Amino acid sequence: MAYTTIDNPELYFQAKTFAGTGASGSTTAVTLDGSEDMAPDMVWVVHRNASGNWKGIANTVRGTGKGIHSNTNAIEASSSDYLTAFGSDGFTVGENGSWGANGVNYVAYCWKAGTTSGITTNGSTDVTPSGYSFDQTGKFSVLTYSGNGNTDNQVAHGIGTAPDFMIVKNITGSINSYAVYHKYLGNGKYLEFDVTNSVATNTNRWQDTTPDTVNFTTGNSDTVNNSSYNYLCFAWAEVKGFSKFGSYTGNVHADGVFIHLGFKPAFFMVKETGNAEPWVIYDNKRSDSGGPNPNDNHVTAEGTAAESSGTAIDFLSNGVKLRSNAGHLNEGEYVYMAWAETPFVNSNGVPGNAR
Repeated sequence: MAYTTIDNPELYFQAKTFAGTGASGSTTAVTLDGSEDMAPDMVWVVHRNASGNWKGIANTVRGTGKGIHSNTNAIEASSSDYLTAFGSDGFTVGENGSWGANGVNYVAYCWKAGTTSGITTNGSTDVTPSGYSFDQTGKFSVLTYSGNGNTDNQVAHGIGTAPDFMIVKNITGSINSYAVYHKYLGNGKYLEFDVTNSVATNTNRWQDTTPDTVNFTTGNSDTVNNSSYNYLCFAWAEVKGFSKFGSYTGNVHADGVFIHLGFKPAFFMVKETGNAEPWVIYDNKRSDSGGPNPNDNHVTAEGTAAESSGTAIDFLSNGVKLRSNAGHLNEGEYVYMAWAETPFVNSNGVPGNAR
C-alpha cells in the first residue's frame, strides 16, 4: 500500500501571505503560490501587523460577501467589502479590515472541497445539510444545516470516513461560541475556538457519540443544535502523509519534544487543553529567522493581537520540533491540527526533503 494518496498537498491546502491594497470601493486579488492551481472552498484570513477583530472565515457554501470571525462569537455577517470572489487559484477580498485593508499584512489558509452533489446519508441520518461542499481525497467538508433542538441528532458530513476534527458555529440567532470536536478529547468534551478556555465536558455538544463514516452527532446545545438557528460546520479527517490530528505532552524545556507527523508541515495549530492558552498557528510562509528554521512567527485563532515571535518550532521533513517552553506550546497537554507541504514519502516511495 502506498504511503500516501496525496503526493501534492498543494492541491488541497495552501497558505498564502499578502498585503491588503483595498481603499474604498477597491479590491485585492490574491493568487496562491502552489505549483498547480487550487480553487479554495474555505478561506481563513488572519491579520499580521494590526490588532483588532480581523480574522475572517469565508466559504463557497455560504458564498461571497458573508463571513464569520474566528476570534469572536458573533453570528455570520454580510458586507460587500468582505471576500468578494473565489477564484480558480485564489480569491479576491474587499477593503474591510478582516480581509484586505490597505497597509495591513495578512496570512490566508485555504482548503479545497469541491463536490456539491450526492452527499451520502443512511437510515440514522436526521439532518441532510442544506448546503455542502466536500472532498473525499483531502477529507474535508463545509456544510450548513438547520437545527432541530433534538438530542442524538445525526448530521451527514460527506467525507466518507469519520471526522477527526470539527468546528461548528451557529450563524443565525443569538451569539454563541464555537464548538470544537477533536478525536483525542473524545465525544464528551469540547473546546471553543474563539476563546482561550481549557477543555470542557458536556454531553449536549456531541451527545457522547463518536462521528462515524456518514454522520456526526449533536446534542441540543444552542451552540450546535437550536431549532431556531442555522449552523456552519467544517469537518476534517486524517489522511496519511497529508493531515494529522493528534496530541502530545510538553516537557517544559527549551529543547522541546518532537512530534511525528509523517510529512513536512505547511500549517501547525496547537491548543493546550488544561489551561487558558491561545490557539497558536505556525505555517511555512512566515519566519523572521532569516531561514526556514527556527520558525518563530505565529498568529492566533482567537484574540485581537497581531503576529508574535519568540516561541519557535522547527518544521522538519517528518514533523515538528519544539524550541520553546512557552505555556501555549510546551508545558502541559495539547491537541494539534496539521496539514502538509510535502509527504515524508510519496506514493512512489520517494522521500521528501528536510527544510
